[in-house]
Amino acid sequence: MKVEKPGIVPRVVKLLLAIPSAAAGFLMLTWVYLFDPASEVAIGFRIFSWFVLILGTAFLLNSFLLWKRKKFLNVQLSAGVLAAFFLLFEFFCLGFGIPASAGKVEDFDVFNQTCITYDSISGFRFTRGARIARVTNGELEFDNHFRVNKRGMVTSQEFVAKKTDSTGKRYIVFGNSFTAAMFLQVPWPDQVQRRLDSAGKKIELYSFGIDGGGIKNWHRIYFREILPDYQFDGIIFSIYGDNLAREFLIHHHEDTVNSFVRYFPKAPDNSIDFLNNFLPKMDLIREVRSDEWIDTRLAILKEKPWTGSRLLTLMGKRLAPYQPTLLDFAIRFNQTWFSPAGDVSIDEIMNRYGIEKIGLLSEIVSSARQKGADVIFASIPGLPGIYTHQSGKQTVTQADIEFLSSLWNVPFFDGFDVFFTFDEQKLASCFFEYDGHWTQEGSDWFAASFSEFLARR
Repeated sequence: MKVEKPGIVPRVVKLLLAIPSAAAGFLMLTWVYLFDPASEVAIGFRIFSWFVLILGTAFLLNSFLLWKRKKFLNVQLSAGVLAAFFLLFEFFCLGFGIPASAGKVEDFDVFNQTCITYDSISGFRFTRGARIARVTNGELEFDNHFRVNKRGMVTSQEFVAKKTDSTGKRYIVFGNSFTAAMFLQVPWPDQVQRRLDSAGKKIELYSFGIDGGGIKNWHRIYFREILPDYQFDGIIFSIYGDNLAREFLIHHHEDTVNSFVRYFPKAPDNSIDFLNNFLPKMDLIREVRSDEWIDTRLAILKEKPWTGSRLLTLMGKRLAPYQPTLLDFAIRFNQTWFSPAGDVSIDEIMNRYGIEKIGLLSEIVSSARQKGADVIFASIPGLPGIYTHQSGKQTVTQADIEFLSSLWNVPFFDGFDVFFTFDEQKLASCFFEYDGHWTQEGSDWFAASFSEFLARR
């Protein structure tokens, strides 16, 4: 009778599969312990937590059995292979800044109350100020109470139709979320206003920043609200990335728990058209949660800050002086706008943004000039674009705005220049790590430089 001696190959295979099996089990059980799923009220999450607990225990047990037991070897090897693939998936997600395994469950992006309603002119308006909080990859990015004025815009400045001082200047500011900045105590237009007031300058800024908005929202606001209702001396376009390529944005709180948003090629004809043909197609972007819910989650986060693949993320940050997790909207979905620019022509700009949208921008510029108003283009930088700029190259956004400024003889303020000399550590303090928007510090740097630019005009 022939007896097969245990060779070294099977033992090596067992060892190679026992290690990832143990590591996967440890990672899963650590997550269950750190997050404390009993504190979560969602039944679906509690079921998932039990699944993670059982699977993690099975992986740990399997790592022991692989080395000690020969029975059910195929099952043990299969479990080891599954654990290895799980770890590879975790590391893959870590490398691309994606919340892996159960790390997503603690992430949230919420309002504390309904505060937004559809508006036929601007796409939406705020009905009141609110609290907005965001946690990404188990880290608090912002928790802010923002203010809105009586016109439903995120600014502390109340708007009046006629200028109170005929010798002063009034600028209308168009922008997106970097300008509205619900996540900051003081958006940059308000900060500029404070600086100008302190310097005794008779200049006022009316901010019509639309979170997520772009040229189609700005065009309707200008021709249907600004032009007929307000005296003004200038228009400031604060342009970020693809703002000139965006469709018409609508944002709406339909009930007490959901916030819906979507871009559309055109605005609704009326409220009935919105309710019947637009609202059903809109996507959930944020939930509305109570202050108590937010405070409870933040307390858990503060007490037990690591969840899911946060252990691996921590390891990555310890191993590298810079972990490239600063992946904002531009990197994931709009790489074009912050990549190095080539030669720019009007034909390329028309192709990139669309003839219609450049036409809308031209209409605003022409109308403002017919009224004798000043027009200013300002580029709003994203972190990837700043790195491109620091390498000695212009981004697509910079080059396009500068080209249009030269073509139409419009003054250009390059926001990328504000951060040109900042080192990596200083830039990290100026932009949220995952969200991609600038922090209060970054916004204030921009405001300081732009207020000087405006005061000189």
